[in-house]
Amino acid sequence: MWRCLLSVLLLWGPGVGSDKVEQPPFFTGVLGELPTLHCTLKDEAFPYMYWYRQRGSKELEALFYSATGSSVTNYTTEPMTAQRKENTWTLTLNSPSQTDSALYYCACSKAQ
Repeated sequence: MWRCLLSVLLLWGPGVGSDKVEQPPFFTGVLGELPTLHCTLKDEAFPYMYWYRQRGSKELEALFYSATGSSVTNYTTEPMTAQRKENTWTLTLNSPSQTDSALYYCACSKAQ
C-alpha cells in the first residue's frame, strides 16, 4: 500500500512563532483516504490564519486565509478545502495524490 507523507512544519517570521499556533510535526496519510491537517490558534491576539505549501525547493504557495470565525479566502484552484471553527483551522486534500507530497505550513499574524 503506497503511503503519502505530508510534512507539517511551523512557519517562522515576524509576529509568527510556535507559541502562537499548535500543529503536529508531520502527517502520514494512506492513498485513497482524505488527509486532513489540523492547526490550533493558541493566542487570540493573532487572529489571522493562513495555510501555505512548499514543494521541494520551490517558493511558498498561499493556499488559504481566514480573518476570523468561519470566513475563508481560497487562493488555489486545486482540489482542497480549508475550514475554520473559532481557533481550529483545518486543511483537507480532496483528491490526494503523490504530487501533494510537500511541506504544509500553518501560520498566524496580528494583521493581514
